[in-house]
Formats: sequence, C-alpha cells, structure tokens
Amino acid sequence: MQKLTGFGSYDSMSIGLGMISRGEVALIVARKGAQAGLVSEKMFPAIVLMVIVTTLVTPLLLKVGMKKQTPDNTELPPECQGSLPGKDYI
Repeated sequence: MQKLTGFGSYDSMSIGLGMISRGEVALIVARKGAQAGLVSEKMFPAIVLMVIVTTLVTPLLLKVGMKKQTPDNTELPPECQGSLPGKDYI
C-alpha cells in the first residue's frame, strides 16, 4: 500500500499507529451491535476493555514510532519550501 500512496515504510507505520485508537466510534458500533443482537452481552465487556487498552497504548506507540523526522512527516517553514531535491512542496 505504501508504494501506492507514495509514503515510505517509516511514514506508513506512523500513519498506521495514528489510526489504532478510534475508541468513541468503536464503543458506539459495539453498543449498537449489542442492541441489534449482533454482539452478545457476554462479549461487550471484552470489546470495551480492548477499546480502553488501545486508547491508552496508542499515545505511547506514537511517541516511539514518530521519533524520526522525514520530509514526508515534517512541515517546512515557508522560506524552505521547494528547497529539497526530489520533493515538490507547495
């Protein structure tokens, strides 16, 4: 997928880490699924626990996973835009 989007491995991993925790959406979907009978009431606490765990772990993973700065994850000041060879900054 990274070749399709043009991001390198490091930047693709950083984007993926940022997408891990979507707790509020997962809780809403799980609750609606339980109300519709698609998720058993026995499984609901496990889903809530996983939402809480991923919500708490994501910032730690992001801190570790986004230490390195690359041209794709760094916003350049206006005076430097367009100055890196091989990159088209607007």
